[in-house]
Amino acid sequence: MSKLLDKFKEVLKFVDDAFFPEQIKCIACNAELSFDTRYGVCQNCDIVRNIDFCKVCGSATNDLSPLCEICKVVDFEFDRAVSPLVYREQVVNIIRRFKFGSAKYMGKFLAQFVIDCFYEHDFEVDFVTFVPIHKLKLRERGFNQAKVVAEHFVQAVKLPLVDTLDKRIQNDDTAKLNRKQRYESVKGAMCVKENLCEYLKSKTVLLIDDVFTTGATANECSRLLKCAGVSEVFVLTVATGVGFTRSNFNNSFEISL
Repeated sequence: MSKLLDKFKEVLKFVDDAFFPEQIKCIACNAELSFDTRYGVCQNCDIVRNIDFCKVCGSATNDLSPLCEICKVVDFEFDRAVSPLVYREQVVNIIRRFKFGSAKYMGKFLAQFVIDCFYEHDFEVDFVTFVPIHKLKLRERGFNQAKVVAEHFVQAVKLPLVDTLDKRIQNDDTAKLNRKQRYESVKGAMCVKENLCEYLKSKTVLLIDDVFTTGATANECSRLLKCAGVSEVFVLTVATGVGFTRSNFNNSFEISL
């Protein structure tokens, strides 16, 4: 417990010492902020927090069951996934601006939500890594959004950041794919970087990304890391989608991992 409190004090100090530029605008509505805020969000914006969620994949749920319908029948490669925000309404606009609007600066604010979530769940990990993007996408966008969040995150929590994965194939735009297609599209698209197996052996890893939707990307990254010797993988994303409930699960399709 004392170790956790010490880490939390370090986070608070990091936040207190953080530099907030003048006339910074709300990352949700773009209105000017009249006060300093860790999250970069004005008082008029309602960010959907992930309060009720599946205890395995972290997807937002609307019922009292501890698991979403997918996690009742599917075993993921990762050990657990959590997210502080729900990918709805203003959160969708925030993530899109961050990724596609050249708003790299937003990463430090989104990292604050991730930091809080990390301490709320009391994860004990050896190092942090992030979901890779293909070099063509990196050239087009200018940055890897998952890496940007991870860099701000480790600065606060004082954990090593290790670049473990490569995206070697640029797959189709996953936003246009259904669940089954997403799982198929990530197979063979990534690999563990060379000469890391000895370092990864028996490690517990925190994998960071921007959004958890079907879990296809997080699942494949976790599978690769475990094949390379990692013992546990926890996934932490800025936002998550709404998990499958009984009403819409029956209209979905069977997937096997």
